[in-house]
Amino acid sequence: MEINAAKLGALRRTKDGIDQLKEALHEYDTKFKNGQSVVEEDILFHIKIAAATKNSVIESMILILVKDFIKVIHLVDGTDSKIRNYAIEEHHKILDAIIIKDEAAAGEAMQLHLKEMMEMRFTILQSK
Repeated sequence: MEINAAKLGALRRTKDGIDQLKEALHEYDTKFKNGQSVVEEDILFHIKIAAATKNSVIESMILILVKDFIKVIHLVDGTDSKIRNYAIEEHHKILDAIIIKDEAAAGEAMQLHLKEMMEMRFTILQSK
C-alpha cells in the first residue's frame, strides 16, 4: 500500500492546516526571493503536509526523515536559482491540489517533487 502524505493531506486538511501551509510556503517564497537559505522553510512545509494528514504515524515518519531531507535540501539550495525555483513551483502545485482537495493531483505532485529532488541530488553529487 502506497502512503502519500500529500494525497492524504488533501483528503483530511482543515482550514487551519491550509493557513499553516500557506504561511510556510509564503516564508519559503520570501526567503528565496531575498537570496536566503530556504532549508528550514522547505522542511516546515513538508512537516505541515504531514500534520494535515491527521495521521500520527506519517507525522512521526516525517520527523525521522528530516535529517535526510536536510542533506538533499542543502545540496539543492546551493545550486542555481533555476533549480531552486523549480522546487518552489512544485511546492505550489502540491499546495494548490491540497487546497482544492484533489487527492490524485496532490499525490502525483508530491511523487514528482520527491523524484525530481532525488534525481537532482544524484546529479549534483555526480558532478562534484
